[in-house]
Amino acid sequence: MDPKKYNLENLRVLIVDDSKYMLQLIASILRSIGVGVLFETSEVEIALGEISIFQPDIIITEWRMKPISGLQFVKEIRGGNHGADQYVPIIVLTSDMERSLVIESRDVGVNEFLIKPISANILYARIGSILNKKREFVESKAYFGPDRRRKVKGSQNLRRKADRLDEN
Repeated sequence: MDPKKYNLENLRVLIVDDSKYMLQLIASILRSIGVGVLFETSEVEIALGEISIFQPDIIITEWRMKPISGLQFVKEIRGGNHGADQYVPIIVLTSDMERSLVIESRDVGVNEFLIKPISANILYARIGSILNKKREFVESKAYFGPDRRRKVKGSQNLRRKADRLDEN
């Protein structure tokens, strides 16, 4: 981890996790990598009430919370509710390693997905990815969020290439 690579002192990060321990751990990691402004809460309702005032640059939320899940929280944000910036990058955390959770998270508009336990290096890398590789947003009747296809530099999207061949 190169702490000088990204200047995070003005980055505003909202953390939502119903585990007080994880909330403190994530906040501690963010402070250690230089994030300057944090809003921490263990309740989705509080986050939704404060989001338009705090205006986070990144949101980090736990997947499994009650009574409102992290994914429902993401849906509220991507729906433009509560005065939230629909385009704000969102990282979801979970201790579950099921592929279906990753797919479900992607399909509600999550930018990044992390499996606990996390380290400072991993979180720093994901924040760097969000800052350096901004993904275009897609809007359709069924989806609003970052483009679900990851573009790798130097590679071509084979499906799009096949579409172009069909046109000729």
